[in-house]
Amino acid sequence: MTRATGGAVNYRQVLRNRNFLALWMGQLVSQVGDFFYYLAVFIVVNDLTGSTFQVGLAALATAIPRVFLGPIAGVFVDRWDRKRTMIVADLLRGGLVLLSFLVTSTDDVWILYLAGFTLSVGSVFFIPAQRATLPRIVPSEHLLSANAMLQITQTGAMLFGSALAGVLIGLIGPGVAFGVNSASFFLSALCILAVAVPPRAPDEAPTDGSLRQVADDLIDGLRVIAGSRTVLGLLVLISMVQLGLGAINVLWVPYLTGHFGAGPEVLGFIDSAQGAGMLLGGAAMGVLARRFTKSQLTNGGVAIVGLGVAAIGLAPNYWAVLWLTLSLGVALTPAISSLETILQIVLPDAKLGRVYATIGALGGAAGLFSMAGAAALADSIGIPQVYVLGGLLVAGSGVAGIFLIEEPAPSVAEAGKKIETVVTEGQVT
Repeated sequence: MTRATGGAVNYRQVLRNRNFLALWMGQLVSQVGDFFYYLAVFIVVNDLTGSTFQVGLAALATAIPRVFLGPIAGVFVDRWDRKRTMIVADLLRGGLVLLSFLVTSTDDVWILYLAGFTLSVGSVFFIPAQRATLPRIVPSEHLLSANAMLQITQTGAMLFGSALAGVLIGLIGPGVAFGVNSASFFLSALCILAVAVPPRAPDEAPTDGSLRQVADDLIDGLRVIAGSRTVLGLLVLISMVQLGLGAINVLWVPYLTGHFGAGPEVLGFIDSAQGAGMLLGGAAMGVLARRFTKSQLTNGGVAIVGLGVAAIGLAPNYWAVLWLTLSLGVALTPAISSLETILQIVLPDAKLGRVYATIGALGGAAGLFSMAGAAALADSIGIPQVYVLGGLLVAGSGVAGIFLIEEPAPSVAEAGKKIETVVTEGQVT
């Protein structure tokens, strides 16, 4: 069995990179805050309105900017200083979260929609900037390790942040979650400030900001996607996953509260179960990366996640949901970290931002469509049935990926070597 270069996983080695360590620590803090915030938002909207439709609007508010602003944001991420972009996005989001403190009644719920929308606007700049920065501060042979570590960051946030958030929200109220998330963005900005990103060559960061040039760059990003079977295949896979999971993201709180009587503490532990599974998946990455290619880890992981989601729709009780959530979490870390690594290997650095953002936007559009129809579909066939259908669609995308996604050739990864001598200056000796 052949693998592309850079497949070995060594967490200790990648954490010796000072620049990656600073970026990783910032994300750990920020993602803990995110889990506090979004759990609080769904709980507040559900409690104040009792409406699945209103919960869906809260989810839609965060999805819309990614779909409609994402590709444009990606173009500017490729033009601007990516480190500065991340810092400014964090500072703005840290302030915007504070709007949520103004919500005290049903009439104020629209503020949460506004806050979610504006936070998402910041994220459509931050996320492609972060992902495009990673190959510049991490050598190509350590990219899989770095991406797996970022997933473990999310794991730790989900495992500890969600459980703690559920308990604190239940004891104190949602305000504690809003405060924690605001502080986490400011701390993340301080961590990113410590990251030394190698400067790009002048031709890698064009300065022409005319509307025509921006439009040309958008079209160029689409050409890059259409011109690569692997990137196009990943887009199809991501879109199918978003189509299947979009409705689940809207319905999970109403499903668990309505069918199993789950309160804030229980909802937090469900998120923590997924985090525990992702932690186990991250621990297994060393073995998995030696035995399977990155495309196999992506496709197999996605298929397992889909089957797990479908099984949750058939779960007889809360404990079954808990164990199934843990199980699908195990598959998430290998799937996501391998997918991210494939993209970073096959895409040129100068176009990473716009392609990442375009893929996110197109996949997000599928998720948006799914979210928009979630309430109506649930009313028509029932929430458990939506879980089953969504899960089977996600599992099917993993099967489709076998035929659509090619494993990057070892020679492709060598393109990343051009900045390796600069990147390794961030190593701790």
